[in-house]
Amino acid sequence: MLPFDLSYELTFGTRARSVAAARRSAGDRCRLRDAKLSLEAELGLDYFELRSADAQKQLLDNTVKAYADNLQLTAGRFKGGVAPKADVAQAQTQLDTTRVQDTDVTVQRAQFEHAIAILIGEPPGSSASQQRRLTTNLPALHWTPF
Repeated sequence: MLPFDLSYELTFGTRARSVAAARRSAGDRCRLRDAKLSLEAELGLDYFELRSADAQKQLLDNTVKAYADNLQLTAGRFKGGVAPKADVAQAQTQLDTTRVQDTDVTVQRAQFEHAIAILIGEPPGSSASQQRRLTTNLPALHWTPF
């Protein structure tokens, strides 16, 4: 009778450890899936922010050009005695403010580009061709834990 009880205890202990290991393994898989989902969500958000920065940059570039033209016209009107000096100062301020905004958007875009590169496992800011590839085709995360 002793061998039967001992065998029962050993089998029961092995099964209990097996069940506990399976539970830990399932928990690890769930945590890994959560981490992957979080990374994919962050990648998607960064991509849309980058595209938004692209649109803002294009708009600001066009605005800077228009304000530069306006400043030139206003300065010409001032030299011709048609416009007051305040108009020239205002045109210059508009141009300077928009240039600063344009620079800020350029920096933000670079930050999103670097974040995307890091999330997909590439070094940020390497080559111009890599930057174009990163921003034109959003790659999927390449690792699958299962």
